[in-house]
Amino acid sequence: MKKSFYTLIFLAISLSSVGQKHIGYDFFSCKSNVKTIKFKVLDINFDKKLVAFKHIYELQTELFYDTEGEVINVPVDCKYAGMETYPKAGVVLGIYDLEKGTYLKTFTIYESCYELKNCYNHELSEQQLDSAKQMFKNYDLDITKKPKAILFKKKTKDISEIDINDINFSSSYKNDYDNQITISYLYANEEILFYTEYEDNFAMASSGRVFYRAAYKENGKIIFLNKYFHDNNMEGSRSFEFHDFSPVFNINGNKITLE
Repeated sequence: MKKSFYTLIFLAISLSSVGQKHIGYDFFSCKSNVKTIKFKVLDINFDKKLVAFKHIYELQTELFYDTEGEVINVPVDCKYAGMETYPKAGVVLGIYDLEKGTYLKTFTIYESCYELKNCYNHELSEQQLDSAKQMFKNYDLDITKKPKAILFKKKTKDISEIDINDINFSSSYKNDYDNQITISYLYANEEILFYTEYEDNFAMASSGRVFYRAAYKENGKIIFLNKYFHDNNMEGSRSFEFHDFSPVFNINGNKITLE
């Protein structure tokens, strides 16, 4: 699905409102049919509105049917150095642009694969890692910082929340089946702070879900991380997922406004 044009319209708690964007499936940083093992924020440059991240993922087991019966795709152990804990996983390093609301650049260091012949060799992984390190340097990102995440806690099945500076942030989502979009909402003290509309396709009894995972705060500025899922309920599997960030907000005491 091609990414559509998006606009941002904001209103802060103190009077201003909401942000909106439309994102298609090509928004994701690597493969779409994955399950996330870890998504780690490595550094945030609030001035340049950039986030450095590391995504450890694994391809999902897929069921296919041909004339000879059922064929199963299962990720293989590529024997990547340092990946003994997650032997079938891949690793992506990249940068997210908070101002544009999209991934700026990514490098796959290790590829999660269904066949051994597709695994990265040591030379290719080293080249990709060197390119990623240079990218971080070029954008003034220090990946050794690893800012601390303030984690959302689940309130109900579909709602998560967190308290920062006497502000209660909570999130929810809904599926708009008529317009084929999944909408996520971020609230501050029960007022909508930010919302995101994700292009979706609800064929084959599928649905979308969005959960806010964490906030990152530094020197009076704050951003929020969420995770989007597209579930194919008829197949009983998750067919798509990716991580997304809010824009930068200023937080001063119990007041929050768009940067």
